[in-house]
Amino acid sequence: MNIPALSLHRPWPAMIFHAGKPIENRVWRTSRRGPVLLHSAKPWAPAAFDLADWIEVTSDWDLGLDRISRTDADHPTGIVGVADLVDICVSAVHANAGVCQCGPWAMPGQYHWRLASPRPFAEPIPCRGWQQLWTPPDGVKAAVRGQLAEAGA
Repeated sequence: MNIPALSLHRPWPAMIFHAGKPIENRVWRTSRRGPVLLHSAKPWAPAAFDLADWIEVTSDWDLGLDRISRTDADHPTGIVGVADLVDICVSAVHANAGVCQCGPWAMPGQYHWRLASPRPFAEPIPCRGWQQLWTPPDGVKAAVRGQLAEAGA
């Protein structure tokens, strides 16, 4: 199993799985494409709900935020699912193409990792996270393989 993992502050993984967030903003890019494990890290980002509320209010989108708890204790840590990294837009404004079309989740001046087909795991897999893309430790790979099979990945 050579699927890398990406750590995100909570509740961003829940936004990807349950609110249709197709973009993960990063200050770096990768040539990697394909499945990426999503790791829910311990830090809590309360501004995630401010952005999601703003997107709902300023657009016609119903993000289903009522399905996502706003209490950090309700968001597990560990490897919580998988999504396909399909592309990366290099900036909010492209030199030749004008404004990036990645949508309201895309933050100016960041790389926009376009995610598709997010599949949450039935149970989180306890695991410490790291920065950048990282390989899960050998001790959790069997649990990851089992969850990937259940998630249809």
